[in-house]
Amino acid sequence: MTENKVQYGLNNMTIIPFTDSGTDIVYKKAIPYKGAVSISLDPAGDVTSEYADNGLWFQLDNNQGFTGKMSMENLPLEVSTIILGDVADDNGVIAQSKVPGESVAIAFQFQGDKKATRHILYNVGFKRAAEGSATKADKLEIKNFEFEFTAGLDPYLEVAKAKTNPDTAETVYENWFTTPYRPTFSA
Repeated sequence: MTENKVQYGLNNMTIIPFTDSGTDIVYKKAIPYKGAVSISLDPAGDVTSEYADNGLWFQLDNNQGFTGKMSMENLPLEVSTIILGDVADDNGVIAQSKVPGESVAIAFQFQGDKKATRHILYNVGFKRAAEGSATKADKLEIKNFEFEFTAGLDPYLEVAKAKTNPDTAETVYENWFTTPYRPTFSA
């Protein structure tokens, strides 16, 4: 299959909680998170440059993952308890506690003119969502939940993100949202 010429759209947002065993990441059940509006990723980490002999001598990219923003239509309790540490009290009221949310992996896909490209971020921590609303007027303006997040490196694989391409094995592609992909590298 040939590569996509363009990418557009966003769907299949999936939250994947995990625990760190001390030697590996152990994933829990993936949770589909419907209502993806947008996601943006900015590289985190500086580029170190060293100059000698009147020119660039050495350059190193200090990959520290990504910072990002995500906009979603809703924030279900099943998701907010994991990523933000929210709790429901005995009367069904959702309370934001001082307990931080868990780090998770998130998977999603961008559509393409040939085939969707699937992505996974491995070690994501969310800040509380910005939320708001406005009075209803002649036009209805829908407000989304906007999150800022940091996607750090997987502590054992030392990668922050992976994505599919036309050469991705079909079983890996089909299982992307149920079994988080863990890169393997030949020695």
